[in-house]
Amino acid sequence: MPNQMKITPTTPFDMGSGFVNATHHRIRSNFRFGYDDYMSFLRGINGSQLVVLNYTGRSCRTYNYTITGADLNLPSITIAKLNQSKTVQRTVTNITGKDEYYSVGWSTPYGVSIKVSPTHFSIASGEK
Repeated sequence: MPNQMKITPTTPFDMGSGFVNATHHRIRSNFRFGYDDYMSFLRGINGSQLVVLNYTGRSCRTYNYTITGADLNLPSITIAKLNQSKTVQRTVTNITGKDEYYSVGWSTPYGVSIKVSPTHFSIASGEK
């Protein structure tokens, strides 16, 4: 008897993570995060501390705090085990030589509600 696949309804996590298209329509911006942010993220992953030490020669145990993947200032947003309300913030830096205007667009996966604020904003050149 051939293997039979079990068909189940999709969840928001079947859709994958989204991303911010910060280069659309000639927009040039940057989502910045530093080495310390990434090391603090790795510190919070079980079993990663020895791997980090082996690859970098530095221990992430020296960082006094951890941050989650959702808190890394990256264009993509991934939230594991979303079972309650979660606030996610991003800081965008305008790296152009002129002021830029942004309009935020998104699509909502089935079963999840999203509130984005602000939906429109402007950033002066070199500002966050």
